[in-house]
Amino acid sequence: MLEADGILMTWELLHLPSSWLVALQLESTAAAPRVLANRLDDHRLAYLDYEGPIASGRGSVIRVERGTYQVLHEDAERLDIRLDGPVLSCSVTLLQQGASWDIG
Repeated sequence: MLEADGILMTWELLHLPSSWLVALQLESTAAAPRVLANRLDDHRLAYLDYEGPIASGRGSVIRVERGTYQVLHEDAERLDIRLDGPVLSCSVTLLQQGASWDIG
């Protein structure tokens, strides 16, 4: 989730970059400098502090990082961002899987 203009732009990441797995102390299976993602509906700011189950048995959410970001490039199929937080400090490219997204 990325906060912008009073909302949380939200993505489902289909895998994590290997550097994130190392930083978050999770197992790494392969390098992934680009991440396939599905753009989800925007969320309310209240979700910045939410951790727990997702409705309809779709899994659960935990916060793994908090910090700032800078958009480096954006178009309908790609979003390049720089993340700066206590755990993750890196650049990442989100690539839309399937149809294009509106990052408005």
